[in-house]
Amino acid sequence: MTSLTGSKAVPLLLSALLCGASAGRAESVDHVTADQFGAHHDLHQAGAYTVVEFAASWCEPCYRTLPRFQELSAEYPEVRFLVVSVDDEVAGRDRLVADLELRLPVIWDEGQVLIERFAPRGFPATYVLDAAGEVVHRHAGTSKKKWRALVEFLSGLPPA
Repeated sequence: MTSLTGSKAVPLLLSALLCGASAGRAESVDHVTADQFGAHHDLHQAGAYTVVEFAASWCEPCYRTLPRFQELSAEYPEVRFLVVSVDDEVAGRDRLVADLELRLPVIWDEGQVLIERFAPRGFPATYVLDAAGEVVHRHAGTSKKKWRALVEFLSGLPPA
């Protein structure tokens, strides 16, 4: 690894990504939230890699990285990309989406459940979950070296 029930109305249970400081299988959480389009997400989707970016409307570096993150998602259509807004209010998530014209799903971490359990060391923070839900890559920050490492990691993924 590199550095760094719902009711019938809720189609998917938002589950872990939640490994805290240690690597390992994500635990299921009773925490469901919708993206800006109203869709619910399960952070671990069997058989798929998922790249998750923690960001916030108050995070100036996030405004530089999220457009690149969105572009990267188009380069890897077989990989799921998801942004988790850690803003105190959903309006922060909505501002981030509007300011950057994000088309990626952006969920709001209501009650800071994901951020407390995941505990990134800084923002933005990127985590890659493998098809089994294991954290296989992570980093915090915006350095070109870290970005290249993420791209290199994604380039080495087995075909879907």
